[in-house]
Amino acid sequence: MSNKRHPFNFEQEEWPKEENDINVLGMELIIGSSSTSTVSYTVKMRIIDGSESPELWCKFLESLDQHVLENDYNCFPKFQNKIDIIKHLTKGEARRIVDETLLSALDPTENTRYDYECWLTEFRDDKNLMDQEDWNSYTKTEEYKNDIILEIIFKLRSYIFGTIPTLGIGCNPLQKHRIWLRSLRFDPTIHGSIRTFSSRCLRLNHYSRFCPTRHTEKRGEEPRPLNDEELVELLDVQLSDAKEYLKILPKNGWDLYRHTYEENITRLEEIESSALTEIEREREMQRHIDDLYALSVPRNHKRPKKENDIK
Repeated sequence: MSNKRHPFNFEQEEWPKEENDINVLGMELIIGSSSTSTVSYTVKMRIIDGSESPELWCKFLESLDQHVLENDYNCFPKFQNKIDIIKHLTKGEARRIVDETLLSALDPTENTRYDYECWLTEFRDDKNLMDQEDWNSYTKTEEYKNDIILEIIFKLRSYIFGTIPTLGIGCNPLQKHRIWLRSLRFDPTIHGSIRTFSSRCLRLNHYSRFCPTRHTEKRGEEPRPLNDEELVELLDVQLSDAKEYLKILPKNGWDLYRHTYEENITRLEEIESSALTEIEREREMQRHIDDLYALSVPRNHKRPKKENDIK
């Protein structure tokens, strides 16, 4: 489960091993030099019940987008086909949310427009100002059907993120997520290689696009991940405790801010062996200091901690 103070954990979350999925048939367009063709495929998609963590929700939504919603060449181009798949992929509280949204949206009344929670519905305010005739016309369009799907996704997302006590009403999960990313400090004894650490951070950054944030959504903007320049700044903060890496980097005049994020990670990989050797040397020195101290004092005497002790 997620930490109570932020949406995600550094350790990657996986779906439970028990079987809880269905096969979804999809289709891709293959463009050749002289012709085009379509290839069908079958993919397993997990059924959700609303109790999922934010990371598992992100994985579900990525799969739903790729194979059902955003694939123009899938086998479910029509609204009803997509709704049927969403129903098959939800149960429990998640299915209740889907059914209640559809109940009000598929047979819209004058008040339906005011029930929409999704700030990402394009021109939402304009739709609220429509007169009765224009509203009735709009509810018969494909645009309205697409907005219904957006509303379902929005309400499911709000429910899942809302199950975390400190991420409820009045909270900005996107902001909390970014602050938490800045609080992470790379430690090779915990995270392994810099590449492993970086890959996980990039994945967590990718999840930013799924985090609720009313500040941007009220302007009709989707949440976005950090760009490359912001990732370099993030990396600089995350390396603040990796002193052995920071000692080696400047020797050849390397400046993090003059390179892309990927170039910096590649450079850090190149010096990683030297940095780890330095870490082990300092640990050996610390063990030697501890051994000398143990020989110089009585056994029942406790050595006070010093701020400059090597960790």
